Amino acid sequence: MRYSVDFSRAITGPDGHQITEVLGLRTTDTEQYSVAHVVVPASSKGILRTNRFDEVLLIIQGNGLVEEGGQQTPVSAGDVFHLPARTAYATHNPNSDPLVFWAICVPAFRPEWSVSVDASTDWRSREMPRGADRLRLARHY
Repeated sequence: MRYSVDFSRAITGPDGHQITEVLGLRTTDTEQYSVAHVVVPASSKGILRTNRFDEVLLIIQGNGLVEEGGQQTPVSAGDVFHLPARTAYATHNPNSDPLVFWAICVPAFRPEWSVSVDASTDWRSREMPRGADRLRLARHY
């Protein structure tokens, strides 16, 4: 079956990356894998994160950097980058043109399985108060 990128369904992440899922839980109710089209805008820096799924990046346009393990690796059109589950990584684009790639996740992408390494920017890192304060705040979470 043929699928196309529907850019009207794009989601812009906190780092400015535009992500359009083509296959996956959100679009086709597929749990085994997901495929998303990603555009990293010019002169942008990604957020370091870890996933509970493997991810493969297929670079189709532009040049950029994949940060992994404290090192930055240059990537360009035609490159394939494998990110095993629980790998801390970020995609950066210091250039004047967008970096575009396909992201394939196995199993399918789930937002709760992708966590910012900088815990202060992730809602799951919020410490819940104890006792009566916890009960008052519970309805806000």
